[in-house]
Amino acid sequence: VTISGNHKKNGNTNNVCLNEYTFLVVPNGKTLDETARIGVILPFGICVFTGSLTGKATADNFISDDVEYVVVLNDNGEATLVAREKKPLTAESISVTIPAQTYKGSAFPSMIS
Repeated sequence: VTISGNHKKNGNTNNVCLNEYTFLVVPNGKTLDETARIGVILPFGICVFTGSLTGKATADNFISDDVEYVVVLNDNGEATLVAREKKPLTAESISVTIPAQTYKGSAFPSMIS
């Protein structure tokens, strides 16, 4: 099977949905270049979904279609879907940049520090 293009059906992007015990395999002598992106969704969650990937592609070549998961390479160099690390939202984890603005008018007490 060749995966090409990014076709849409009924407004939804069609990517790759793998069933249990099904793997994506890059053929010997072939590689995925840095621009190749394959969206993947697995109906059963976390697992390895490639076979014989080492040296043929990176985790960046695969994108999880489920925001709860990310793609990483396991110790054997295979692409693996894992749960995204959830970090609590704290004041220290937020960075806000506000562009400089000029205000003309009277100062309110809450604006004076």
